[in-house]
Amino acid sequence: MKQFGTVVETDGKMARVECDRQSACDMCENAEHCVEKCKKVYTNALNTLGAETGDLVEIETETSRVLVSALIVFLLPVLLAIGANFIANRMFGEGVSVLITFAVLVGSVVLFSFLLNRRAKKRVVSRIVRIL
Repeated sequence: MKQFGTVVETDGKMARVECDRQSACDMCENAEHCVEKCKKVYTNALNTLGAETGDLVEIETETSRVLVSALIVFLLPVLLAIGANFIANRMFGEGVSVLITFAVLVGSVVLFSFLLNRRAKKRVVSRIVRIL
């Protein structure tokens, strides 16, 4: 996956790059009402090309990493919710199982999102491939 962004900070071989959130905002009906801050995404990228603060760069992230992260955040919670529904329905009945299923779904999305964001801050997942 390739994106374009602006280097906002450099630290040796690492650069902090500001990118516009494209896929989420392009299809949103309320994009013009959105706060400008939510349209920006920051990522740490390996800076082997020597980009400086203010440079427009192209960054690349392995597509497999993006897909695995999406599966963990979106598909795994659904599977956990289905399992929770099955177990809770047998143990507590239909009324309570709906609440438990919803709680497991929301809780697992929040948990997995938090864990992946924390992991991404510690690991380099992007690299600068071109200075524009």
